[in-house]
Amino acid sequence: MKKILLLSTAIILFSCKSSKSTDDKTNQDINSISSVCSDEGDCAFVVHKDSSLNILEDTTGQIYPIIEQGENIVIEFTYAVKGPEGTMDGDYSETVHFEISGREDKLNLSNKELSQIKLLFGKHCFCKGEAGYYMVDEGEILLENKDDSLYLNLNLVINKVSHKVNNITHRFKI
Repeated sequence: MKKILLLSTAIILFSCKSSKSTDDKTNQDINSISSVCSDEGDCAFVVHKDSSLNILEDTTGQIYPIIEQGENIVIEFTYAVKGPEGTMDGDYSETVHFEISGREDKLNLSNKELSQIKLLFGKHCFCKGEAGYYMVDEGEILLENKDDSLYLNLNLVINKVSHKVNNITHRFKI
């Protein structure tokens, strides 16, 4: 429960609706982001340079991501909705993590090929039986290097749980 509370707090603190986002590793220009981020919730897009995405398993058999120092780039997308005023467990969020080398001019993967980038979806809420992380093996990612920017179009389907994030379209600099 402590991990979920800490994760929820971190997600809320780093989520924003602005058209520019900055983290301590990278300055990014955000030109577009998934339409789910309109009035429904807040989104954050973070690029972790010189990183590696490790997927670990806890003692109950549930998987979770750890971002560590490495040679690749880890992309982290968060969609968050603040719960109703006065509720303690009303917040809702979804996360998407994946790892790329950053050296590709074009990357086009679908379905089972998504395991090459360790595509991971997380649902964080007080929703028994659905909260947790899931490997994504259905969808498509297109990543293109254009005009000194990376263009991302990611479509994903997670059949095991309901989810709001289906598509992420984003252009950013690394």
